Amino acid sequence: MGGIGKTSLAKYVYGLHCREFETSSFIGNISRRCDEKFSGLLELQKQLIDDISKTRSIKVHEVSIYTSKIENVVTRKKVFLVLDDVDSLHQLDSLLGSKGFHPVSKVIITTKDAWLTESCAQFKTNVKPNHAKHFLQVLDETASRELLCFHAFMSYTPKANYEEVTGNFVKYCEGHPMALEVLGKSLHNRDVAYWEDWIKQLTKEPGSPIDNVLRMSCNSLPSKNDKDLFKHIACFFVGKDRDVTETILEACNINIRSGITNLVDRCLFSIGSNNELMMHQLLQNMGRFIVHQESPHKPWKRSRLWCHEESFKVLKQNKGTENVLGLVLDMRMLEKKNNPQRLQKRQKLLTGFCLEDKRRVRTDVWFSGPKESEIQVYYEFGIFSTIYGDIYDFKLRHMFCTIRFLTYFYDMLCMS
Repeated sequence: MGGIGKTSLAKYVYGLHCREFETSSFIGNISRRCDEKFSGLLELQKQLIDDISKTRSIKVHEVSIYTSKIENVVTRKKVFLVLDDVDSLHQLDSLLGSKGFHPVSKVIITTKDAWLTESCAQFKTNVKPNHAKHFLQVLDETASRELLCFHAFMSYTPKANYEEVTGNFVKYCEGHPMALEVLGKSLHNRDVAYWEDWIKQLTKEPGSPIDNVLRMSCNSLPSKNDKDLFKHIACFFVGKDRDVTETILEACNINIRSGITNLVDRCLFSIGSNNELMMHQLLQNMGRFIVHQESPHKPWKRSRLWCHEESFKVLKQNKGTENVLGLVLDMRMLEKKNNPQRLQKRQKLLTGFCLEDKRRVRTDVWFSGPKESEIQVYYEFGIFSTIYGDIYDFKLRHMFCTIRFLTYFYDMLCMS
């Protein structure tokens, strides 16, 4: 079950014990990071090998090479690893290898599918590691009441006249920690009538309690600016640097500073230790679901496109100019689909913001490819700097203007 506290518990245990080992690493949001990028697993492997070897490794483009590097370290060193939100055997085998660990090493794996750990390559070796499973349970009624009251009243007990309606919410949430936390923040400083209205609306909604709570919390944001900010972050900016995100969204006339405060106060996202934007996957899925419902079958009529395939098709068909506010495009898809050959004519694909030293520069981005696997990039403004990000396997034949930021370059984000 999502949102029940697996990641929170793993972080707590990691914080308590990581200094007891030679080296340690916490790899979070594995499932989401692998899904969102073609190179997601490679980036996770690089993060892991950099952490446990305490050096900056040379970037490679083969999963097997990184796996071999990881195996060489974990067989020799006392390591403490946390692999959070694993959802496939390929992820586990790539991040752990099959050669075993130092006898003192510890590994914590959080997953919604307990069978994954039994099928991991580590468990097929001659010397199987000692292991135990811990299944998290939902909160009981007393703990649920205390958690809800803590976020709603800053106390472990309900205020006078709130006892009955608090009990109704506790029963509705069925012990789900995240539902109770988000609900408590949304009801903070609200009168009894407001609480009673919320529980009436929730009980009328079809679907699971957690989905209904998250959807109502998103819909109850006080301003259109906050709602837009929540959807922008859910679609594009989870895991991204806060300062970079603020720069982009301020250029798009989003009131980012007050909006961030409002969203953090409602537990809709948080700021990580490295200044990155963090959002629970259930909340991110809810934000994306809201956008998807704008037009379930016609992506060019939605306000935001985060799926590379959909972005590519919309641009290829020259649609979306009226509705799309932002999109993500992995430029390697042009090579994957042999589109440099198809784009013989200089074709304007999209308009976006190029940012250099946080100045606003609106620019048109053009692509053309006279030869296979070659892409020409033309920028209409002559601001020269360095490229931020990895060019990967593309050969950029002509670059009249390079940029510092257009969302990791090959994971390109364009906002309007």
